[in-house]
Amino acid sequence: MGTGFDNFTDSAHHNFTQLPEKVLANRILLKTIMEKYGCIALNTEWWHYSLPDAKKYGLMNLDFGEFKK
Repeated sequence: MGTGFDNFTDSAHHNFTQLPEKVLANRILLKTIMEKYGCIALNTEWWHYSLPDAKKYGLMNLDFGEFKK
């Protein structure tokens, strides 16, 4: 994705374009999918999204092992 998680330099911004094409394509893919399902990107952090009205969705406490079933 071009930077590590919690990197706060300009290279973590969505509009930073001085990265390899594969990195830019991956960022666009992530952003497109997240926004398709209602999430909103934080422009300065490629990994940071919020979900408006998140409180209307219940929380699930699942062990990752349960996904293998």
